[in-house]
Amino acid sequence: MSKLNIGSNIEILDSNTASNLVIKNIHNDILWRMSSWEILARTNNLSRTKEDYLIKLKSSFRDIDSNNKDLLLRATHIAKELIESTNSFENLPFRFAYSVGGIDWGYTYTSGDIIVLRERDFLRGENDLMNLIIHEYCHVYQRFYPDMLIRLYSNWGFQKMDIQNIPKANTATNPDGVDDWIFNYKNNDYVSILLGQNNGFFIPVAMKVINGKCTNIGIKIDELENFSHKFFNIRQLYHPNEIMATLLPLYLNKNLIASDDSQQQVINELEMWLNKMN
Repeated sequence: MSKLNIGSNIEILDSNTASNLVIKNIHNDILWRMSSWEILARTNNLSRTKEDYLIKLKSSFRDIDSNNKDLLLRATHIAKELIESTNSFENLPFRFAYSVGGIDWGYTYTSGDIIVLRERDFLRGENDLMNLIIHEYCHVYQRFYPDMLIRLYSNWGFQKMDIQNIPKANTATNPDGVDDWIFNYKNNDYVSILLGQNNGFFIPVAMKVINGKCTNIGIKIDELENFSHKFFNIRQLYHPNEIMATLLPLYLNKNLIASDDSQQQVINELEMWLNKMN
């Protein structure tokens, strides 16, 4: 059987189906963006070519065992109820795959409409897994309905723009946020990059932009104090897709509490966006 269709728009893909679909998506969507450094880093220095990276990625997929499947279904049903309570999202499926080992730094990500879970995700409690599913579901939505996010991101202070000269060396490609969004901080425009390290840690850096071109002047995003505070000092500040996907689970669980007007404005814009999607 190629997939387990649980009903209620939830699918758990078997390893063969998942690997074929994800490899196709990666090949078509983001592989061309990856530098030779990134290929090495994603495979713990085991692959030097994109072809070998795809082979190793394909071999990393596994079936989800019954215990983890039960946990996943419980968390997904709760996540699904919260998302549907907004009446704001298209009826996209919850489709899951499972990849093991250290490839891609062991990070959870989405590929097409598939949420690729990792080993550590099943070590989470049910509530944490539920929040992760909402986060990743947002990325699926963002991929298929990018135009629906423009107003929200604009009201948050971002502007979509194709930026030239963005550095490629030692930078990581985030499949859940590949387009460029600039933001203004103290009268300067910035675009964010993920400066990577071989151990899987990344430093989000805001690079100064002048006339649509990225300069070599950068600052760590978490050092932009007002910007970081505005978005509740969350860890994933480097792309509006990540900001939205991080804040929405907090909002749906009534855990997004503003401490001042700048944070309240972020909540207000999110609420306005959700209401306009109804």
